[in-house]
Amino acid sequence: MVGSGIGGLATAALMARAGKKVLVLEQHYRAGGCTHTFDEFGNLFDSGIHYIGAVPILKLLMQWIVSGDQVEYCQMGKEEDGWTYDHFDLGTEDGSKGDFIEYRVGADRHDPTKGIREIMKELEEKFPEEKKGIQDYLAFIHSGRRASELMALLKATNGTVLEALVRPFHAKISSYLETYTKPSADEVLKRYFKDQRLIALLGGGQLIDWNLQPDKTSWFVIGNMMTYYKAGGYYPVGGSHVIAERIIPTIENAGGRVLCRAKVDSILVENGTAVGVKMANGDEHRCPLVISDAGAVNTYEKLLSKEVRDAAGMKVPFITENGKEPTLKCSNGHMTAFINLKGTSEEMGLRSGNIHSYLQLPKYGNDISKMQEAFYADPMSQPGCLVTLTCPSAKDPVYEQTYPDSSCVLLLTEAKWEWFQDFECGAHGKRSEKYKEFKAFFEKLFLDRLHMYYPKTVGNVSSIEVGSPLSTAFYIEAPKGGSYGLEWTPEHFEDVHQEYLQFHTKIQNLYLTGEAPFFGGFCGALTSGFIAAWRVMSFKDFLSAFLFTDPTVKSSQDENKKAN
Repeated sequence: MVGSGIGGLATAALMARAGKKVLVLEQHYRAGGCTHTFDEFGNLFDSGIHYIGAVPILKLLMQWIVSGDQVEYCQMGKEEDGWTYDHFDLGTEDGSKGDFIEYRVGADRHDPTKGIREIMKELEEKFPEEKKGIQDYLAFIHSGRRASELMALLKATNGTVLEALVRPFHAKISSYLETYTKPSADEVLKRYFKDQRLIALLGGGQLIDWNLQPDKTSWFVIGNMMTYYKAGGYYPVGGSHVIAERIIPTIENAGGRVLCRAKVDSILVENGTAVGVKMANGDEHRCPLVISDAGAVNTYEKLLSKEVRDAAGMKVPFITENGKEPTLKCSNGHMTAFINLKGTSEEMGLRSGNIHSYLQLPKYGNDISKMQEAFYADPMSQPGCLVTLTCPSAKDPVYEQTYPDSSCVLLLTEAKWEWFQDFECGAHGKRSEKYKEFKAFFEKLFLDRLHMYYPKTVGNVSSIEVGSPLSTAFYIEAPKGGSYGLEWTPEHFEDVHQEYLQFHTKIQNLYLTGEAPFFGGFCGALTSGFIAAWRVMSFKDFLSAFLFTDPTVKSSQDENKKAN
């Protein structure tokens, strides 16, 4: 297994439950991919998980891959605010903060069907003239509720003996999926609404979760994101690193290993078949099959040589080759601020729900796409750009046990890799003065936004560190510092790209897992891990992974047999 993101760990854990020994190779010094946390800046910060949805499904999947205690999740918001997980500020004409529009679950937080109704109720109150459109849009969302499941079905059966059973329905399923994947978010929303602020909210309110403006984003992405949180927003108790910590023993109890600082240089291919990997230090590991959780671009461009791709007849449209620009590009990254505070979350007045702030939106006619395009073109001229504020210390009920008398806030905004091509940045740890000046601009931007929404933090900031796409590229080898793999445009779902975004590749015994072959985000990549396990194991082995409830017991039994 190349990479230890949630998709890779899930696949490896299921294989381990079936008695397979899996070697997981992670180039970073911490396992978990975007689920890992770090405390180098004084408090605990997440690298990628800021909130989680679909918790009922998540718990069902996690019980099969976790050893020992299951991961617990704390619901964001409070009873008095209806368990609100997202607060949206669409700005005012003078560029100051406005009133919040809120996404919440409502009083009956255990009813997973109520969340979307609560959102629509909020929208009808804030946009009463759009009531008919809101009801019709809810019906459209409901009509697409099976799209993700059908996409998973096509992916799981593609290239298998079961494909013949699905083939008679393939055209109908594909047509159904195109209804939701082919149009952009803007195109769909403008069918139902005239109020540009409502279009902006629904098309880009949670934009920080996919990093692409709504006139270029497939509606399938924004529709999925809204329904993803229908049961509320949650946060893993103890921090997101506990996810990998609970899964890794499943792998190791079966005789496998998860190694960090183990950078893979290339995948070894002989006669069109993957036979192992070559490490950065020159060592080789031979194995029956190779699974890549390193992302589509890294797998095809970095881990497979051009000679191997040519021999396999690969014309991968989303990697740069012969100087030709790819037709599908890497996603945008983030500029991120990690802020430590003197005082508890309660003393600082921090919310457990996120704040998505769009101060300059009215300046651009409430068109988020225009606002973000201006930001992409000249970020230092846009102090009112989109910024999301999320507070790990307020979301985690056990935070103060480890970090008493302190709290922290994480702030994010989009970032383009191209910004950093205009000047020499220098190597990690030896950045240029111009790069430092660029980060200083964002430091002030983030602090201004922090103090605006949390005035009690003024004078209580103990430290601030700003990260960029260069940091993301350095630590987790994300191509061009992108946060979400390949851009989630309508083209992402077209056949020309999907040909190389399947679980099986054109190299025999080489498979993909994680967000690349299915869908992004934590739950998407986790689901991908299960589909990948299904694809690489026999039906008997896959079934056996679900028959043993305790991998530790199974491993001990195997050891006893060997001893006898």
